[in-house]
Amino acid sequence: MIRALLLTLFLAGCAPSAETPPVPPAATPAAAVASTIGGPAPDIAFAGLAGDTLRLNDYRGKVILVNFWATWCAPCREEIPDLIALQDKLGSEDFVVLGVASILYDEDAAEVSAFVAEHGMHYPIVLDKGPAGTAFGGVFALPTTYIIDRDFTLRQRTIGLPDQSLEPFLAELIAAD
Repeated sequence: MIRALLLTLFLAGCAPSAETPPVPPAATPAAAVASTIGGPAPDIAFAGLAGDTLRLNDYRGKVILVNFWATWCAPCREEIPDLIALQDKLGSEDFVVLGVASILYDEDAAEVSAFVAEHGMHYPIVLDKGPAGTAFGGVFALPTTYIIDRDFTLRQRTIGLPDQSLEPFLAELIAAD
């Protein structure tokens, strides 16, 4: 019963996207909780595909798109070409897509690596068995995308596939100092 409920929650990512409105930098509360849009992003460590460790804080100063996804998730597969295109178009010293592969079942780094290679995902990919999602306040459906600005503030969360407003919003954050 619990597995069915969890599977239903993860498959809810197939639903239309639900976006939280962007928060202007001036509206960021000083004592915000990490999981709150407008609060500081969590400084967490991830396991890399090669067994290395990557900290979210390594990207401080860049606009970061953190995308929680899974190899078995159909909407996640659908958005991969768009994420690759965003990384190609906006990726530089100012922007990075960080893919967080949710491996809650029997998957391992080798399987995720093969999937990444097969789909041409050339942005950083890390592994998560649950703690990263919790640090962001919970990832209840896949895909879920968080936007973090240069000041390491959580600016937006999208559950499901992002809409066409994502790229202009990212460009605006990249252009801001």
